[in-house]
Amino acid sequence: ATIQAFAVGEMTSADYLSRMLGSTQVVERQNVRVSSSAMSLGDSGVREQLRSTRLLEGSEITRAFARATGRQLVLTPDKPPVYLERMGYYE
Repeated sequence: ATIQAFAVGEMTSADYLSRMLGSTQVVERQNVRVSSSAMSLGDSGVREQLRSTRLLEGSEITRAFARATGRQLVLTPDKPPVYLERMGYYE
């Protein structure tokens, strides 16, 4: 079923939408101090870690799709999410 969400103002719905949007993998890089001997062996001092993160957190959804923004989010199974600007029937 297609979900159309707008005027999202409470966290229960926002968290549900966040879970429906899903997650992605990101690479976090951290610079660490290394000894001169480690540097001479090719250690650049950069550490990388793969981390999963939500595409949008619930708090981001409440801000991005609040009533005052005029925006809506449409989620259809097996399709990419769609972000739309709402238009009144009188426009």
